[in-house]
Amino acid sequence: MKATKIMSGMAALLTAGTLAAQTTVLNKITDWRKNSRCTLTDNVLTFQGKSGSLISSRMIKIDPSKKYTLSFQAKAKGLKDVKKGSTIHAGFIICDEKGKELQTYHLNTLRNSMTEVAADAKKGDTVVLVKDMSKVTYTRSWFYLVAGAKADFSDLPNGNVIGQNMKSVAKDGEFWKITFNKPLLQDVKAGTSVRIQMGGGYMYAAGTKNVGNDWTKFSGSVKGNSPRGIFENNRWSPCAAQAKIVILTNYNSNADAIEIKDVTLTVE
Repeated sequence: MKATKIMSGMAALLTAGTLAAQTTVLNKITDWRKNSRCTLTDNVLTFQGKSGSLISSRMIKIDPSKKYTLSFQAKAKGLKDVKKGSTIHAGFIICDEKGKELQTYHLNTLRNSMTEVAADAKKGDTVVLVKDMSKVTYTRSWFYLVAGAKADFSDLPNGNVIGQNMKSVAKDGEFWKITFNKPLLQDVKAGTSVRIQMGGGYMYAAGTKNVGNDWTKFSGSVKGNSPRGIFENNRWSPCAAQAKIVILTNYNSNADAIEIKDVTLTVE
């Protein structure tokens, strides 16, 4: 049977992987980034008010060959609508080797959307003409157009955003017209390689649940790497080197406070 050691505090994460299995208990207020709305009493974290975020104070080094399991319990206080409950999202914020946060839209590509710009466009415009978008059948406000795209996804993470908040894609003569709800963020030249990338939330490995007045358990694991260009909740992006734990509390602002206890991270 594999030996398991229980450690208190985020400092234990710095040596994660040296044991067959290692569980860290985040039971100190210093295990979390300072937040005036969060208090700790009798090993229970209480987050007051509307939607907010609990983020671990230290980075976790990622080894894709190991399994990382995040677990905790949560419940709501002062629910406004008991049937709806209070929404909690939990998982990880991923970062590169230097600790820079990687946003979903840096990594999550829309398949078959790579093309070239057909005509120059200026910062402040709302339209970009491209050579081909025939395989893109829908758009969303969280779609981004980025420059410098490469077919093998070696450009990722790519945050070189030309336009965001995409409104529509439509055939326009021999080209395709991409229209945005917001002005373009930069000039773009004809011939520039571009791709649509998709925004979203964090890596919610421990799931999303609506909690009520009773303790609800959250648990989820991450292991391995996802394919380049695909963002998943239970496999690390190949671009991720480090991570922080994140718990988004009372996301629908339907409670006065959220209580959280027994937060653990097991690496094995």
